[in-house]
Amino acid sequence: MVEALGMRPEQFFAVHPLPMNAGRVYLISGRGEQLAKLYRQAVSRPEQFRLVAGSDVDFVKLAPFIALGLRQAGDEAEAQRLLAEADRLLRTERLDRVPGQLALRARVRAVMGQSRAALDDLTSAVRQGWVPEPPELQTDLAMDPALASLQSEPTFERARQTILRHFAKERAELGPVDLSYLKALPY
Repeated sequence: MVEALGMRPEQFFAVHPLPMNAGRVYLISGRGEQLAKLYRQAVSRPEQFRLVAGSDVDFVKLAPFIALGLRQAGDEAEAQRLLAEADRLLRTERLDRVPGQLALRARVRAVMGQSRAALDDLTSAVRQGWVPEPPELQTDLAMDPALASLQSEPTFERARQTILRHFAKERAELGPVDLSYLKALPY
């Protein structure tokens, strides 16, 4: 996938939202080991990845995907180090508005195996009006591999349905969008 673009791994992880979208595809398609390989080609430890990611918030957004890829590649120790650094940042730094920070923490905690805490954070974020912002996070939480471990929980499904209703209401209010003018564009 990304390999065909001829990008260096450092470039791949720095061109946002590409690594979030490609990371999701790698994981959903069972190619998490390739994502882990890109990570290892770019850096040798999580602290270096913070620099490559471009910002702490981008690091925290990517960390759950990379950790899942590292797990698929059999490197649980590096996955834990990466998640620990993301968790540390989320506990000590203000990276986003409160609901957004809670959602980021829910993703990290879910991958860390802290399901109850992840569900509490996710529920709190949604109650405070948080919704995923595409293209980095899909509008349907069921499409986020970082939250896959929570999908059987009724609390997760309630949060998911609240978000889906929000977007359905927005679509209903906006009505259909005419894109026929795009056919006349020269590209």
